[in-house]
Amino acid sequence: MIKRLLLKNWLSHKESEVLFVPGKNLIIGYNGSGKTSIVEGIYFALFGDVKGSYRESLDRGKLIHHGEKMAEVVLEFYDYQVVRRIKREGKGTKSEASLYKNGKLLAEGSERVNALILEILGMDKEVFSHILYGGQEMLSSFLKQTPKEQKETLDKAFNIHRLKHYLEQTKKLISEIDKQLTHPVDPKELSELKHKLEQTRTQLTSLKQRLHALENRKEDLQKALDKASLVLQRLKKQKEDWERLRSLKQRLEGELQGYQDLSPIQPEELESIKKELSSLSKEIAKKEHQYKHLQQKKAQHRSLLEMLEHYSHQQQRLQKQLSQLDIPPEPTPLDLSELEKELASLEAQYKQLYSQLQQVKLGKGKTTCPVCGRPLDPQHIQKLEKELLTKLKDLKSLHDKKLQEYKSLLKRKKEQERLQLKRAELLARKESLEKQLAQVQQQLQQLSQQLQSFSPQEIETKLTSLEEELQRLRNKYTSYEVKLKQLQERWARWQRKQHLQKQLSQLSQQLQQHPYDEKTYEEALERYHNLKAQHQSLLREYTSLKETLEATQALYQERASQYEQLLQEYEKQSRLTKLRQELKVIEEALELGQKQAREDIVTLINHYLPDYWESLAPTRYYQNPHLSYQYINKVVGHAYKFFIESPKGLLEAEMLSGGEKTLYVLALKLTLVKLLSKHSLLILDEPTSSLDEQAVKALGEAINQLTEEEVGQFIVITHHQELKESDWDRVIEVTKKGQGSYKYSTVEIF
Repeated sequence: MIKRLLLKNWLSHKESEVLFVPGKNLIIGYNGSGKTSIVEGIYFALFGDVKGSYRESLDRGKLIHHGEKMAEVVLEFYDYQVVRRIKREGKGTKSEASLYKNGKLLAEGSERVNALILEILGMDKEVFSHILYGGQEMLSSFLKQTPKEQKETLDKAFNIHRLKHYLEQTKKLISEIDKQLTHPVDPKELSELKHKLEQTRTQLTSLKQRLHALENRKEDLQKALDKASLVLQRLKKQKEDWERLRSLKQRLEGELQGYQDLSPIQPEELESIKKELSSLSKEIAKKEHQYKHLQQKKAQHRSLLEMLEHYSHQQQRLQKQLSQLDIPPEPTPLDLSELEKELASLEAQYKQLYSQLQQVKLGKGKTTCPVCGRPLDPQHIQKLEKELLTKLKDLKSLHDKKLQEYKSLLKRKKEQERLQLKRAELLARKESLEKQLAQVQQQLQQLSQQLQSFSPQEIETKLTSLEEELQRLRNKYTSYEVKLKQLQERWARWQRKQHLQKQLSQLSQQLQQHPYDEKTYEEALERYHNLKAQHQSLLREYTSLKETLEATQALYQERASQYEQLLQEYEKQSRLTKLRQELKVIEEALELGQKQAREDIVTLINHYLPDYWESLAPTRYYQNPHLSYQYINKVVGHAYKFFIESPKGLLEAEMLSGGEKTLYVLALKLTLVKLLSKHSLLILDEPTSSLDEQAVKALGEAINQLTEEEVGQFIVITHHQELKESDWDRVIEVTKKGQGSYKYSTVEIF
C-alpha cells in the first residue's frame, strides 16, 4: 500500500508531495503537466529506473529538474520508506539509495536496496511491470499481441518461462552427456590392464629385494675397502717418511763435501777488524762535521755579500725618491668671516626694507604712514613706494656683488685646502722615505762589521785540507770493510759446515728409529686393489639392477596411470548414465509441469475473470470472458486465446471495440493482481489514451463498480476530465506553472 510520494527536482516537479489513500486514487491533469512523472517516480523509487517509459533510454542527468544538481525521490509504502537520489558529477551522474523501516535504516546502496525491495514485494520489476503497473502503451496493446507474445507474457508473469528455461537446460545437459558416452569403456579391457598391473607390482617387489641384498653386500665391501685403505695410507706414509729422510741425508752429505777444505776461523780476528772500523767511522764523522761547519761559514759569507749588495741598491733608490719630491711652500690662509658678516647685514637690511614696502602696500586707505607716522596721501604713498623700491634694488645689487666676491674667495679657499692636503701627504711621504733610508744605512753598517770578521782565503785552505783527509780515511774504511766481509763469509761457511754435520747425525738416528719393510707395503697394496675391483664390479651390478628397477617403476606408474584414467572414465560414464536417467525423469516432469501449470492458469483465470467482468460491466452485451490454451499451428504450437460470449456466439477478445477491449484488459489485470500479488495494487497510466468518449464514459462507470475489497489500492493517471466525475476516494490534480525553461509541476489534492 503506497502512502506518500515526495519528488524534489524530479523531471518537471521542483518539490511535490503526493499523499495516497486505500481504494481508488485519480491523478488528473492536462498533457505535459507532469502526471506520468509521478508514477515514474514510484517505479524509480522501487527499482531505480524508469522502465516502460519513453524516458527509459534517456541520460539519467535529464531526470534532474532543469538547472538543479540533484534529484530526490522518497516513497513510503507499508512500514517502509525508500529514498533515492541522482547527483550530477562532472559529465555523468551518481546514484544513491537508502531503505528504512519504521524510521530505522535497513540498507544503503542500490544493489542492497533493490534486493530487499524484491524480497518485500515478492516479485521482480518485470512481473511488476506486467501485472501491477500498466504504462500508456501496455493496457491497450495487450490484446493486440500475437498468441506467441501473449503466451510469453503470461508465462513470464506466472514464472512458467523458468520451467521452460529449466527444460531447455535439462535437454542441453542430456545432449552433452550423450556426446561423452559415444566411446564407452570395455570392462574386459579394464580387467586385463589390472592383471598386467599386478604382474608389474610383483616384479617390482622382487627387484627391490635383490637391490636390498646388493646394498648390504656393497656396505660390507665398502667397510673392508675403507679398512684396507687406512692400512695402505699408514704404510704409504711410513714409506714417504723413510724416502724423505734418506733423500735429505744424501743431499746434506753432498753439500758437506764442498766444505771439506775449510779451515777454522778465530773470533778475535773478526773483533779486531770491527774495532778498527768503529774508530775510523768516528774519525770520519768528526772530520765531516768540521767540513760541514766550514761550508756553512762560506755560505754565510756569500749571503752577507748578497745582502750588502741588496741594501746598497735600496739606499740608492730611496735617495733618488727623496731628491724627486717637490714640496710646495705653505700658502697664506684666507679669512671669509668679515665678508660673511657684510652679507648677513645686507640680507637683514633687505628684509627690513621689503617689510616696510609690504606695510606701505597694505596701509593704503589708512590716515597715517606705517613707516614715518605722518598723515598719508596718495602722493606720499607713491613717493614712499618708489624710494623703497630704489633702495631695495641698490641693496640687492650690492648684495649680489658681495656674494660673487664671497663665492670667488670660497673657491680659492677650497683650492688652498686641496693643496694643503697634498703638501701634508708629500711631507708624510718624505718622512717615511727618510726613516726607511736611515734603517737601510744602519743595516749596511752592521753588514760591513760582520764581513770584517770573515777571511775567505783561510776558509778555502781549511776546506781543501779537510777534503784530502776525508778521502784518505774513507779509502782506509772501505779496505777494512772488504776484509771484514770476506772474514764474515768464511765464518758463515764454517757455521754452515758445523750445522750440516749436526743434521746428518740426527738423520742417521731417525733412519734407525723408522724401519721400513717393502714386502709388507706391496702386500697391503695388492689387497687394496683386489677389494677395489670387487667393489667396482658390485657397483656396476647395483647400477644395472637399479636402472632395471627404475624402468619397472616407470612401467608400473604408466600402467597404474592408464588403469586409474580408465577406471575414472568407467566410473564417470557410470555416473553419467545414472545422471542421464535422472535427467530424463526431470525432463518428463518439467514437460508435464509446464502443461499442468498452463492448465491451472486457465482454470484460475477462468474462475476470477468473469467475476471482475461482471463488476466492471454488469449490464454489458458481452458475458462470460474466459481463457483457452489450445493448438494454434506448427510454428506457434499451443498458445493462449482470450474469448467472450455474445448472443451471436463465441467471439475472440481482440475483436472487441476499444472501450470493451479496455474493460476486458482491466478485468484481466485485476484477475492477475488477485492471483499473482500479495499486494492488492494496480497502477494504470493513461488507460483512456486509445478510447473514444463513449468508451471513456464506460470506463468511468466500470471504475465506479469497483470496491476496495476487489482492489486494495487503484491508481489511475489520465488527462480526461470526464473521469473526474467518477466515484474516487482521492483526486490528485497536477498543473504546470512558470514560463520558458523555468516551468514546473504542482500537485493539489482533493
